[in-house]
Amino acid sequence: LERMWQPKVTLHGSLATVSAPYDFHRDRVFSHCGTDVFTMVRSRGEWRITHVVYTTQRQGCAPSPLGSPGV
Repeated sequence: LERMWQPKVTLHGSLATVSAPYDFHRDRVFSHCGTDVFTMVRSRGEWRITHVVYTTQRQGCAPSPLGSPGV
């Protein structure tokens, strides 16, 4: 389960970036956290993801505002 929150969207015409912190749980057990970043381009009226990058860290993660993952 990967959960993202507080996405930050930056638009520059037909180019956009979206970045957001995330946490990742496997079988409801915390695995890691980090930041997801997506670069998107609008073409023919549709947004398409062109690049995805992310960071990972296993310790020192701020608590998620989403609380514990559900069942």
